[in-house]
Amino acid sequence: MNEMGIEPRFYDKVHSSGEDTWQHLSERPDDFYQSLGRRCFHFGPDRDRGMREGLALDFVESLKEADFILNTGAHMSEDTIDRYDQELQEAAALGLPMICANPDLEVIRGGVREICAGALAARYEALGAPVRYHGKPHRSIYETCFEQLAGIPRDRIAAVGDSLRTDIAGAQGAGIDGILIAGGIHAEALGVAEGEKPSAGPLARLFAADEQQPLATLPVFRW
Repeated sequence: MNEMGIEPRFYDKVHSSGEDTWQHLSERPDDFYQSLGRRCFHFGPDRDRGMREGLALDFVESLKEADFILNTGAHMSEDTIDRYDQELQEAAALGLPMICANPDLEVIRGGVREICAGALAARYEALGAPVRYHGKPHRSIYETCFEQLAGIPRDRIAAVGDSLRTDIAGAQGAGIDGILIAGGIHAEALGVAEGEKPSAGPLARLFAADEQQPLATLPVFRW
């Protein structure tokens, strides 16, 4: 966050889908996690190796050695789902449960669209394999945040993000307002560049197609 310019003075607390995943792997608070073994195969880029620190797990290099999969995303920014399909089919045939540390299907990084862990997880589910998700739009991550925001009424809490599928749907499912950032993954559909305000027509078509309705739309998230 420091590298992105979000310095500690800008926030009081932080909770991410990755942190939520790490805590569950560390504490094993429910039957699903208690049933997992200790041998883990990791799908993810080198920058995500910090997720492994402090966990009582054995990270293996072969799916046949693994008890479960930790999915934090694609190895390389230019990768596609096809790059992983053979491994996903092998893992599904072995019946390995997958933990997805980021339900996003894609992200815009440096103006370039990349697949995220959620895209790999969606393909894995399509193969009939089990996936446990952490992060938006799944309710559990909101409940954790509400605990950190104890004493603040729900009608004074808003979720801000650039995805109707995760940010806005998750906000609505959690009973809070959602604010859509137009200059993100929906920018092309809205016909805008970063910082541009979308017009009413494209917004209405986007909301109708996705059946999600944010409280408001902003061009960018800036403070």
